[in-house]
Amino acid sequence: MANGVGRVPPTASAIPGIPKNRCILGELVSALVSATLVGGLAALAFGFQAFLQLALQAVAAAISSYGYAIRPPTDCPLVGGGEETQAATATGPVLLAPRLAGASAGGFLAWLAFPPELDFALLASSIVTAAGTTVAFIAFEFSNPTAEAATHTLPEKMQEMV
Repeated sequence: MANGVGRVPPTASAIPGIPKNRCILGELVSALVSATLVGGLAALAFGFQAFLQLALQAVAAAISSYGYAIRPPTDCPLVGGGEETQAATATGPVLLAPRLAGASAGGFLAWLAFPPELDFALLASSIVTAAGTTVAFIAFEFSNPTAEAATHTLPEKMQEMV
């Protein structure tokens, strides 16, 4: 905290349109790890490249990425510096829906592209599913001005406290 009362507002990023307080790499890695773990368990239960395996991979990747998005940015171990910024204020469907849609599209693409006999089908489908989650949230949050405002600004009542 800058003054002990509130959080410091986000600063400009080196990449135009992407606020500095987003841990994009963290969301990607968490989605990849959860998709791989859940996908591996689902593959054991339902078979490789089965519909349920890919569906569970997509849900796991989306929820993991969403969980990372609602954490305070200072909790991001992949971003150094310890700079305090505000966490996303929007929660629920505003942040989860685009991630779930992207993960589902990635899972569908993996189902089309990788046959079950492929040695690395689980890892490949996990990578495509996690990438789908990340691409979808970047495309949605940073191209939709209302979503960016909803996820990166404090409500007016809370701004008075800062």
